Amino acid sequence: MPSSLATQLSQGVSLNSAFLVDRARRNPPQSYLFTPREAERHDLESIHALAWNAFVQLRQWNPAIQSFESSLFSDAAKGLDRTLLPANEVKELDIKISAYALLDSPWAHAELRESRVNEFNVEDILSLFLPYHDSPHFAKMLTILHLKPDAPWNFLNAYKLATQSVPRVALVTEMLNNVPVARFVASALPTAVKEKTVHRTLVAFHTAALLEYISRIKTLSDDLLAFLLPAMLEPLQDSAAQADAITKDIVLSSYVLLSALSHHCVLQGPAIKVILSVMASCSSKVAPQQFVNAALSVLGPQDQLDAFPDPFIEAILVLPDTDVILHTTLWSGFEKLIVPMIVPLVEQHPEIIEDVSRLIIEETRKNKMQSNDWFYHCLWYEISAIRRYTSLIRSQKPSQQRDPPEVDVVVASMDVNGEIRAAAVLSMLRTLREPARLDSENLGSLRSAFLSRVHDSSIAVLEALYSEPSVLAPILVSDPSAFIKAVSEAVIGTAAQTSRAVLRMHLSFIALHLLPAVSQDVVEDAFMQLIFPYLLFSKPKFRTAQAVWEIVQAAQKNAPDAGLGRCESIVGCTEILKEEERQYQEMVRPRKDGSVPSAFEDTGVMRRVNLAIASRMAETILMSNDHAKRFESLLLKLSDPDPHARNLAYLITRALLGMFSGENQVDAAQRVFHTMAIITLEGMNGFVKGAETLHELLNDTNLSTNVVLKPQSRNTLHSLQTSLLCMIPIVPRPSDDTLSFTDAVQSGTETTRNARFVTLLRSMYKLANSSSSLSVIPASLLRSQFIHLADDALAFLVGIWLSEEDAHLRRTALCHAFAFIAAHEATEHVMDFQTVLPALLVALGDPDRAVRYQAAECVQLLVRLSTAKQASGVYAFDTIYQKSTSQLKYLSWDDYQKYTETLATFREHCVHDPTYVRVVHQQYLVRHPSDKKKDIAHKRRIAEYLLSHVTSCGLPTVKLFLITLLEQVSDCAKAEALSPTIQALTDKEQAPVWEKLFGPQFEEFVTIIVSALDASVAGLLNESSDTLWPIFLGAIKFYFEPGSLPLPREALSTNLQNDLFSRLSLDRQKELCKSIITIGAGSSDAKKYCISLLAKLLRGAPLIIQLVADLRPEPSDTSTRATKRVKVAEADTKITESLGSLAFLAEVLSGISLPGDRDLISCLLEVLSSVSREEAEPTGDVAYVQQLLMSSIQNSSTAAQTAGETYFTGIRVDILVDIIRASENPQTFHQALLLIASLARVVPKSVLHNIMPIFTFMGSDVFHRDDNHSFRVVQKTIDSIIPLMVSSLKEKYASREGLLIASKDFLRVFTDATNHIPRHRRTQFFIHLVDVLGPEEFLSIVCMLIISKADKRLVRLQGRDSRAALALPLSLLQHYSSNVQLSVLIEILNEVQPFGESSLSSFDGDIGSLDKLVSALLEISSLQNVPGAAGEHKDITDVAQVARVALTECIRSIHATRFVVSVANILREGRPDERLSRGVLAETLGVFVDKLPSVSTPVRKEASPTIVIVITEIKRFLALEDESVVDAALRALKVIGSSVVHGEENHLVECLPLVLAASRSEPLTATAVAALPPLCTCLGPRIIPFFRDIIQLGVSVLRDALPLKQGESPGVVRDALDILRSVFSSIPTFWGTSELATVFRLYFDALALGSIGEIGPFVRRVSSKAPTAVLLSTYFETWTSISGANAEEHLSGYFELFKRTLRAAPRPPVLEHIRPTFKVFLEGLDLRNKRRDLDVLNVESAVITAFVELVTKLNDTAFRPLFRKLFDWAFTGSEASPERKVAFCNTYVRLLDHFKSLMTPYLSFLLSPFIESLRISDDSEENAFGLTQLCIIRTLTKSMNVDEGTFWRDDRLQQVMPVLIALISHVGGEKDALLTINDGGANDNGIITSKESLLQSLVALCEAVTDDDTLLKRLNLNVLMHTRADEARVRIFALECARALWSAHGSKLIGFVSETATFIVECGEDEHDDVVSAARAFKTVVEGMTGEKIE
Repeated sequence: MPSSLATQLSQGVSLNSAFLVDRARRNPPQSYLFTPREAERHDLESIHALAWNAFVQLRQWNPAIQSFESSLFSDAAKGLDRTLLPANEVKELDIKISAYALLDSPWAHAELRESRVNEFNVEDILSLFLPYHDSPHFAKMLTILHLKPDAPWNFLNAYKLATQSVPRVALVTEMLNNVPVARFVASALPTAVKEKTVHRTLVAFHTAALLEYISRIKTLSDDLLAFLLPAMLEPLQDSAAQADAITKDIVLSSYVLLSALSHHCVLQGPAIKVILSVMASCSSKVAPQQFVNAALSVLGPQDQLDAFPDPFIEAILVLPDTDVILHTTLWSGFEKLIVPMIVPLVEQHPEIIEDVSRLIIEETRKNKMQSNDWFYHCLWYEISAIRRYTSLIRSQKPSQQRDPPEVDVVVASMDVNGEIRAAAVLSMLRTLREPARLDSENLGSLRSAFLSRVHDSSIAVLEALYSEPSVLAPILVSDPSAFIKAVSEAVIGTAAQTSRAVLRMHLSFIALHLLPAVSQDVVEDAFMQLIFPYLLFSKPKFRTAQAVWEIVQAAQKNAPDAGLGRCESIVGCTEILKEEERQYQEMVRPRKDGSVPSAFEDTGVMRRVNLAIASRMAETILMSNDHAKRFESLLLKLSDPDPHARNLAYLITRALLGMFSGENQVDAAQRVFHTMAIITLEGMNGFVKGAETLHELLNDTNLSTNVVLKPQSRNTLHSLQTSLLCMIPIVPRPSDDTLSFTDAVQSGTETTRNARFVTLLRSMYKLANSSSSLSVIPASLLRSQFIHLADDALAFLVGIWLSEEDAHLRRTALCHAFAFIAAHEATEHVMDFQTVLPALLVALGDPDRAVRYQAAECVQLLVRLSTAKQASGVYAFDTIYQKSTSQLKYLSWDDYQKYTETLATFREHCVHDPTYVRVVHQQYLVRHPSDKKKDIAHKRRIAEYLLSHVTSCGLPTVKLFLITLLEQVSDCAKAEALSPTIQALTDKEQAPVWEKLFGPQFEEFVTIIVSALDASVAGLLNESSDTLWPIFLGAIKFYFEPGSLPLPREALSTNLQNDLFSRLSLDRQKELCKSIITIGAGSSDAKKYCISLLAKLLRGAPLIIQLVADLRPEPSDTSTRATKRVKVAEADTKITESLGSLAFLAEVLSGISLPGDRDLISCLLEVLSSVSREEAEPTGDVAYVQQLLMSSIQNSSTAAQTAGETYFTGIRVDILVDIIRASENPQTFHQALLLIASLARVVPKSVLHNIMPIFTFMGSDVFHRDDNHSFRVVQKTIDSIIPLMVSSLKEKYASREGLLIASKDFLRVFTDATNHIPRHRRTQFFIHLVDVLGPEEFLSIVCMLIISKADKRLVRLQGRDSRAALALPLSLLQHYSSNVQLSVLIEILNEVQPFGESSLSSFDGDIGSLDKLVSALLEISSLQNVPGAAGEHKDITDVAQVARVALTECIRSIHATRFVVSVANILREGRPDERLSRGVLAETLGVFVDKLPSVSTPVRKEASPTIVIVITEIKRFLALEDESVVDAALRALKVIGSSVVHGEENHLVECLPLVLAASRSEPLTATAVAALPPLCTCLGPRIIPFFRDIIQLGVSVLRDALPLKQGESPGVVRDALDILRSVFSSIPTFWGTSELATVFRLYFDALALGSIGEIGPFVRRVSSKAPTAVLLSTYFETWTSISGANAEEHLSGYFELFKRTLRAAPRPPVLEHIRPTFKVFLEGLDLRNKRRDLDVLNVESAVITAFVELVTKLNDTAFRPLFRKLFDWAFTGSEASPERKVAFCNTYVRLLDHFKSLMTPYLSFLLSPFIESLRISDDSEENAFGLTQLCIIRTLTKSMNVDEGTFWRDDRLQQVMPVLIALISHVGGEKDALLTINDGGANDNGIITSKESLLQSLVALCEAVTDDDTLLKRLNLNVLMHTRADEARVRIFALECARALWSAHGSKLIGFVSETATFIVECGEDEHDDVVSAARAFKTVVEGMTGEKIE
């Protein structure tokens, strides 16, 4: 506990304590004018002084703020701490600050800082600055505002953090989302107008913000209008008495906003009148036309007023030029403005009416309005109104107007003036007194006018309407419903409250005059629509109810037998009222004034009356003959929007529901429940707060009291609804025994009372569990429901969790079920709950885990209950499924215990996996071979138990789930149990019912059901007396029919394939197959899957034989053909049907593998014979069946061949021969041939016996067909039959000669048919024939037989014609191997006795023979002539030429190894001294050159010895003088060198001298050069003796080809380069100085010519890859000649190569040659001085680049002496010159670029010479600023830029600064010195001037200065001092330098603004214009850096 002293101290602590702490520990102060750092410098005194000065200035502008001096700006206020003030004083201070802010708002840019207003007066600050929301001032102010997180202005924090202004779009968006913000913005202008602090910015902001707000908002509610209308009207009201300049803006702003508001919402009449009055008060502030336009814009979107307020009328009347204004607005919605003004205009300004009337008439005529135009009638009525009031308008109408007077009256009834409307209604009623004068059209118009007047809001009009009810009623009786509907809309459908007087007039007329004359249905309808809503007594409307009941009593008294007098709904109700009133009068005492209070003012009376009336009306509905309609009307009132009608309907329904009984009560309860449409009980607990039970809240007293006192309360409605809900659970159940809580009840299908009862209970249960919170209502409803259900509660819950889709509801039902079962655990008698166990299994498979968990808990509870020895009974025994319960099978107690324990074992698995319950049953119920009989019996009982629930339960989900559990169980008992279900599913009448019940899961259910018909039922199906076979066969027929479900069919097919079919007896199999065949043959849709199934079932030959025999067509009876044929159509149909089934079976058999059975083949052939003899139409059917049967036979024969079963006997092949002979179908013919070919291997003797007819018919029918199929058929026939023929001939003839002679006749059949075979198929046909026959034996004779057919014609043919005639035998010969060709050719030659037989007979086709052939061709090709018969020599040159071609082609086409050997032989045997032999040699070498590169590596190595021979022969040929042979030899050497193999190098080396010698011959140079690169590459160091000659050859060729062009070099140039590359690659270390110099000179010459071609990359490679020492020596030796060259390209190229060499060179050789290298570089840098005849810029750049590479190789120890020597070379000694200094500076700049700050230390001994060089005296011409000084400045600049603070310290900067600044006068006053620079890149030459260089140097100098302000100040001042120079150019350049310094480093120089401003001002007043321009530019830079303006 703190002490009292501590408490007092804590209370006295100032909130400013945070500002009094150490400055380092607190946040910087916030200021609008200053930055936080600057604000810290100002104390409270300075702040007060600043504020006082601002206040004094503001006081001059606005004297009204003088009153705030003492309170806010005095010395007393200076020390004021508002945090210590009392609350009242703080409030007064806030008021003063707010008032001051309003006065200060026009000058909001001024400083306002007092009393921490940014923290405590946020809204005042916002009201001051918000009009400037999009300015930087607002963003600046936001940064210091303290915005609370929960304040409406919290959205400004984002803009505060970003230091951004708020755009209007964002502000309006926040106004749309935040009503307080919108209210604050809207109130800104009204407040300012009241305080007279308005300014135009505020008006503009107010107008724009609210205008955009109104345009963007969707709906304007009353809450928004509550602050929007005052924001628009108050400025008008306050501005009416003001007369300043801004008043007009305020008025126009309000006019614009009011117009926008009127266009976006509907305003009531009083509101519009107020708006017009306020607008009129300011009409004098604006132009008359503006006021009228604004008024018209406001009136346009709204409903027309009947009259305007007086101020508005007066404002209109006093306007000048009223007629002109009205004329301009005539056609712009003028009626809204003119019509209500007619009466005032007539009364006060009658002279205007004439003009208005004339204008209307003129406009009417001008627009040519038709008489049926509504707008025309309105205009004309206005004219008539003017006439009635003035009599000034003469009778003027358009000639088209001929409307009767009634039309005017009807139009007048719609006038905006209520008096006119009332007069018009009276006039219409007077017209109705004589209805005979009116036709039907006029009566309809009057009736419509009366109906429209029902909605009139004027009481005078309604009084006129109902003034003559006897006249009005007859016209409305014809359509009373329309009038009743109109009245209903007028008194009930309107949003405004209908007055009691209006209601009384309407209802009195209807009840007393209209309803007695209409039908009873109309009376009842009128009662429910108009009277029923007002019958309920309540505290707010008891007088209205009393008035309505009085009308009802009067109506009943006036007409007891008509109208309400015979309304069933209120029979006896008026007596109740009278009795209650009588009793009240007896009990109540009179008041003091003697009056007696009304009985219906008492709450108790009203409560009793309401209950009595509700009860009475319920009785009348119950006893009514048309009670269904009455009840339906009552239910509609339960959802009536009127709370009184709705509450009365609920009371009546409550009473009526208790009066119903039996089936009517169930139906009524269900309809009431659906009508209430209560989805959830959430939110209905309001009326039960504090109550423990509903009974005390829902009794009659409480309900009626709530209805009387709070009729419109939601709690009253909820209590009435709850009272009805509490009655539903206790509705008595149906009395019959068919009630089932587990049946499937679908919405819309409850046709039975039981179904409706179950649906009602389930709906109630779902509603009772819809609330997430525990309350009295759901608990009471559930308690009532379970008490009413009693023992059936569990069955009801089972139905809930099995049928509901809501997982939460299923889980809740299981929880309740668990509680129900657990209640039996504590009893003495144990209950067996096995009837609900299947339902728990379904819950264990639920997708929701919570449901599965609760189900597992229930199962676990059942296990605990099953531990008892015996159960006392079974729950719901034989009643769980009602009618279907008798089919249930029950488990014994032991089985039940074992089963539940098993389920409990896997409890956790089932909870986690919804599919695991299926796995459990699969493992538990599926039989295993190791199972004992006892276990098998137990599993069968469990399965039967579950199957009984499948067949008994009516819920499809349960059926499907349980049958899924047994899906893997295979047992005949399963099929027997499901047989009734299968029978029902296959019944065409019952199947749709089942499909509708299961919906999309029907197919899955059926599939599982029919899957029970598996192999386990085969024994039952084979029994003749079993009833399962018809069911099974019916299922097959049902699900194999087209259009049936595919999955059940697939399941049946799978079972048949899985041993079921194989276990059936043969008769059953045949019957089943015939059924499937019948289905498949009868439907094309079922054909596919029937064939697929039969193809898998038909495997045994006996079954197939029986099926084929049964479906075989009956043989035709020839004896009946002589008699008269009867019923031809039926007979044909029978044949067609039998062929269809047979065709279907044959199609199946043709597509499967048949057994190779002799009986099957014979049977099929016999059936084929029978089918062939049938005469069926169309004949295509027979052919199709024939083809299918032949395919089947072929399948069987193929199987026989595979099994090795051949040589069947008794197979009739002649049947197929007959088909071949008689068939006209090509496909049948082809298939018969193929079948014979297939049977040839099974029955060869039968086929050989018929071979001649086969080929005879084949030749006549097939050979001429030109299609692939026919050709393949012939080929297959030949493949099968010809081998039989050949083997037969070989058996008969042992010798080859006899075999050929015997086969001549047989083969002549094919050769004679040559011309019949299509030309493009002949070759292929005979090739195939010879392949089958055997080419070794029969190719020769076939060729000879073909040739013999054309031998006479061949004699006369020559050349191409002869080759064409022999094309077929030649093609045959070429198709086979060479050995076969040789042997065939020899055999042909022997046959025809060829020339030279003795020499050719030794050709046996082997390799040796091929060599002999090559030798012979070589010998022939060498011949020129041969001796003739007469001793003459015949010229056979052509023969030799052909032999040469043959020889070439021969060696080209043979194997690579033989090819090389043949070439070697030819070369060895060739004779170069003969012309023909030289040609052979050249051709051979050409082929060798072409083919050798394609030889594979292994073969190439294998042929290496032969290649050596070839090389030897080539060496011999190179010595010849024949250029063709030498050229071919060189090309061969190139090819050999490209693929050289080890061992060939020495032989190739011997050829090098010969190649070099050949290169000297100009025709052979290119070939020789091309041959050298591969030789040099492969020979390597072996070319050392010749490498100089080779290099010289390459260089000479390249030099002759100069200039070289990239990509365009000739082949010899590329070969020459390849020579150099290969030599360099082979022996790079053997290249000496002379060789390198030769190549380099070639490169330099190429550079001089402008194109180096492809030699450049090679030379650059040499410069980096050759030995460094050799390269350096080469450079030293060539420098003398290169330095004197006239072309700068030589020098640039020289140093470019030098650079590359240095870059690639290692460091030791470079250091070893450092002296001569450095000498070369000095001489290169001195070229600027010595070679003035050259443009040395690029040369110097190349020298410097190479020198940088040299420096890169050196360390500091090696580099420092060189650098010192280089400096001495440039700056000291007698030879020092400006050119050398320039070269030195350029070199040093490049070194700085490359090495950066590493080079700056070397500047230490350069600084003094540099400074001396830069010191320029004014009178010295030698020391004038030049190129040297420019380079030095550039060097200093670069060093400053790269320095990292190690060299350029302040002391050195002080040395350089005066010198550089002094140069301003020289550089600025002289002409710019130009320096062309090249930094070493390609194309980066540039020019830098002396001014640019000096500017850069000064900027770098300023950058180098770090913290020394003195040095910076001196720099700035010294530069600025040059602005006072005498010469204008110097002043301008000084200003440019200063501007450059401030642009680059203004942040450093910002402290010297004041002194800089002085110079700027001086230069700004300079007499030279350029100086002034430069000063202005400098001023702009300085102002941009400082943010301050320099005046």
